[in-house]
Amino acid sequence: MTSIREVQPGAFLLSLEAKGISQEARPGQFYMIRVQGGEDPFLPRPFSWLRRYAEGQDPQKERGNGLQILFQVVGKGTSRLSELAPGRKLLVQGPLGMGWRWEGVKRPVLIGGGIGGASLLPLLEEFPLELKENAIVLLGARSPRSLWLSTQMRGTPARVMVAVEEGEADFKGTVVDLLLAEEREITS
Repeated sequence: MTSIREVQPGAFLLSLEAKGISQEARPGQFYMIRVQGGEDPFLPRPFSWLRRYAEGQDPQKERGNGLQILFQVVGKGTSRLSELAPGRKLLVQGPLGMGWRWEGVKRPVLIGGGIGGASLLPLLEEFPLELKENAIVLLGARSPRSLWLSTQMRGTPARVMVAVEEGEADFKGTVVDLLLAEEREITS
């Protein structure tokens, strides 16, 4: 583990040195992670990856031997992970799962809620420019304080729309409510 920082209340960005396994990752795949030397929780937990990066380089621009993982503290395992100091060893297995394919797609519509939307960013970033420009991203968040991921998505050419359940926002409701409200534009 090279670094960890809280990016919004209760959500952390974990950076890992992952030589040999980070370059193989495809969007939609995940990693099983467990704190090395810890017995509680005993089983590793699944985490989607956010970005591949090289230590000391901008993960938004350059690929390398590292991984960034965005996670929300929801239980004992993620709480423990959020409290670790850089340099701590983690057991990382992966990439696992099939990943996503986008051959033949002309106008992608990506939909995610909360931290679960993190797996959409690598997909969006790997699209060819034409697909990025045609992409529509719908994200849901509980409150305006939970919009870190949407700021990352807005750094792409895609059209990004955000629904917030609590507080002031461009659209108030769930991401499903936003999808229904924008259905005509999305399907035209």
